[in-house]
Amino acid sequence: YCTNLCPVGTFLGLLSKLAIFRVRLDASKCRNCMACSDHCKAHCIDVTNHRVDAERCVGCMNCLGTCKFGAIRFSPAVPKPLDELPASGQERKFDVPAEGDSIRLVANLVSDVHEIVSPTSGIQQIAVPEEAPEVVGMSPSSGEIRPISTVSQDNEVVPLSGDMPRVTRRDALMGSMILAGAALLPKDALCAEGDLAPVTRKEPYPRETAICPPGSIHARRFARHCTGCMLCVRACHNQVLRVDNSGLRPVLSFERGYCRPTCHDCGDVCPSGAILPLTREQKTSIQIGRAVWVKENCLNYVKGKRCKACKRACPNGAISLVEAVSLKGKPCQVPSVDTERCIGCGACEYVCAARPLAAIHVEGNVQQREV
Repeated sequence: YCTNLCPVGTFLGLLSKLAIFRVRLDASKCRNCMACSDHCKAHCIDVTNHRVDAERCVGCMNCLGTCKFGAIRFSPAVPKPLDELPASGQERKFDVPAEGDSIRLVANLVSDVHEIVSPTSGIQQIAVPEEAPEVVGMSPSSGEIRPISTVSQDNEVVPLSGDMPRVTRRDALMGSMILAGAALLPKDALCAEGDLAPVTRKEPYPRETAICPPGSIHARRFARHCTGCMLCVRACHNQVLRVDNSGLRPVLSFERGYCRPTCHDCGDVCPSGAILPLTREQKTSIQIGRAVWVKENCLNYVKGKRCKACKRACPNGAISLVEAVSLKGKPCQVPSVDTERCIGCGACEYVCAARPLAAIHVEGNVQQREV
């Protein structure tokens, strides 16, 4: 209610769009360290796009003291640049590293501001014409600084053919060997232990019963007491707790981590009692769900692999491998789950190599119990 339906919060969110002073993120100084985002209690800082959602920002100012690069500040709607830009037709000076150092030029095509980041302390000065922003590079042998690409009117990086880096015969031979090896690699030699895995993102498993945080006792009690403050989502260091599809309460999902038996941060920060605080001994014995194996997704059953990731990852030893016959008619080993020892931590689902859906997933318990 407080996050999505409160009329006072809605009014203040709309009014914040007209605010003269607000928290702003300077993209030219940001190093994507995520310090400001980690300390933002409203989760309104988008470090990837360098934007702050003014509607969700509550003005706590926790982010201002965390940035070590001065990229985030409380400023008016049209912030005055710290360094005055030269007039059109003049030359601009940039700091570049000493000879032999690698350099990186960041060009902001919107504001036409350029920045060169040096990994060392050796600094020289060069000037770049105003009419054509260029990406420059330094020759390690002669120290000559020359442009290697430019930016067109359509905001496209166009390489300069006369100044392209020289490709040696060794580089061309190595590139050809890598491409030939990738083309000859069999497609079915994936996902086995020690082999390559497909570059495919794991999708959330469509569960029949949602998984409530440990300490919530049962789903009905959790729904009745949870206020949707999302403090537990912020406190979860394992990236397991997240907002559900309705946006009203948190749920557990194991694509980016699993609920470690030794962690009880969500219960410590819950202000409404929806998640009761647990000791380490209680956390390791409460079953929030049970693992379910889906043979149609298992690499051992479908492709005859010898994957043992789920068995090795289970902290309670609830998963064992039993002999079976694969889909190709060959002997294989498939996981078997002991539901009396499984606590539903999701470690098996997190490490499962099957894509896009894991071959073993956790179904939530409506009533949590002690095992």
